[in-house]
Amino acid sequence: MTSPTAPSNAQQQLWEAAMKGDSATIRALAAAGVDLDALNEEGLTAFALATQHSQADTAMTILALREAQYMTKVSVDQRAAVAVEQTRKSA
Repeated sequence: MTSPTAPSNAQQQLWEAAMKGDSATIRALAAAGVDLDALNEEGLTAFALATQHSQADTAMTILALREAQYMTKVSVDQRAAVAVEQTRKSA
């Protein structure tokens, strides 16, 4: 049986910022690539923590940042697929 990995300092900062309503820190962490959907030791995401602590503005910030991260990933995936297809056609 493997033990769960300890959260990184950045993840801990994310969860603390969510509980405190510190949207600026959350934006900086998201820009640095921190996983906004990471679960804390209680199985809660930053979004869940923000809502539990009545941090509505921060919860909305997290939702917007999660969408931005998703759109970036989708865009990168699509560009990679196009590059592979172009390589196949030119071969």
